Amino acid sequence: MEEIRNNAPETEGKYLVEVKNLVKWFPIKSSFFKRTIGNVRAVDGISFHIKRGQTMGLVGESGCGKSTAGRTILRLIEKTSGEVLFDGQDIFKMSREELRRLRPRIQIIFQDPYSSLSPRIPIGEIIGEAVREHNIVPKEEFDDYISRVMRACGLQEYHKDRYPHEFSGGQRQRICIARALALNPDFIVCDEPVSALDVSIQAQIINLLKQLQKDFGFTYLFISHDLSVVEHISDTVGVMYLGSMVEYADTDKIFSKPLHPYTEALFSAIPVPDPDVKMQRIILQGACPARRTRLPAASSTPAATSAWRSASTRCRSGHRSSRSTGAPATSITMQSAQDALRPPWPRQRAAPSRRWKRMKKKRRYEDDDGRVVARMNVEGMPWHTAAPGGENSSEPEKEPLHLTKEESRAFAWGAVKAALLICVALSVAAILFILFCTNIWFT
Repeated sequence: MEEIRNNAPETEGKYLVEVKNLVKWFPIKSSFFKRTIGNVRAVDGISFHIKRGQTMGLVGESGCGKSTAGRTILRLIEKTSGEVLFDGQDIFKMSREELRRLRPRIQIIFQDPYSSLSPRIPIGEIIGEAVREHNIVPKEEFDDYISRVMRACGLQEYHKDRYPHEFSGGQRQRICIARALALNPDFIVCDEPVSALDVSIQAQIINLLKQLQKDFGFTYLFISHDLSVVEHISDTVGVMYLGSMVEYADTDKIFSKPLHPYTEALFSAIPVPDPDVKMQRIILQGACPARRTRLPAASSTPAATSAWRSASTRCRSGHRSSRSTGAPATSITMQSAQDALRPPWPRQRAAPSRRWKRMKKKRRYEDDDGRVVARMNVEGMPWHTAAPGGENSSEPEKEPLHLTKEESRAFAWGAVKAALLICVALSVAAILFILFCTNIWFT
């Protein structure tokens, strides 16, 4: 634990962005009454800070919550809990007018440039729309300002009248960079800006971002899957896994000696540009635990959430890096990586019982976990073994059904609601018919 803390970045100095225990849970709603029955823990208590003029890389597998974290930091989506301080001010405590004045200083470059550009507007208007809205420059200097921004991003002035579909993928990404740069921001979230580009275009975009940072002093949060790019552009690196920050350190320290097993497995996938060097791959086996919780559950309580976060240091101590020691390729199970993130509480199960339930003229057998394992006929035999032709029947066996209690309850409740809706509709139709006939009778 002390080694992890010593490996963290230095904390002196003023930070432009500070994130403290940021949590974003997406509620799971029921079908009809929209009642919250659970949560998806997209971001679950991450903390980091970025100095002015530096770049932080955020890496992790697909679906670990990187993009959600970036959008929550910019308040494009609302948080569940936590704090996001920008230049000493809490973004989520700002009023609508204060947030509007702050928007030019915080921008984002989206992952897919084509879907983030309007196909009906020329790029000159796309880049200048926010400039005009926020009064960045006077009206008489508007055209010259847009031309300077386009030239700084490698675009020509005659491109103003063209539409997004007339450009290549790299040019579209330059348009998105120019749109963010035009507002003269202090902080830019780069949400995988080079993931959809080929290697040569990736190098151009990365060099452009570094040159703009050198010229204008931008601060980046760089979200990416490409670890070699993150190592090249970032000053600090954070590794996310299942919504949590499992490791956070300076770039040199985390790439030379990763401490978390998941970080080691992630870094072992970096390709080495030498055909004679054998890759030291760490293969994680098994499946990731689900990030979905059902209410009421222990995972929704603050004490349980705190216990889960404190468990993230279980497998860090006493684990040396195979990448730094040159050990042969190893294969560890997901158990060791999940031990750092698995909730410490077990799933509560009902006491063992063997119950027979009658449903119309059939019966079903439920095991100890409440899962339906076989349908039963009126004689008490499994439905798939009691075919109409008897034991020697050629009818193929039916697969056993697997339904949880919640799924069975939801299905029954949906049927009740459907019946109620049908009754209401028939009643309204009958009332309208009576009123119609009464009106004809009296007229």
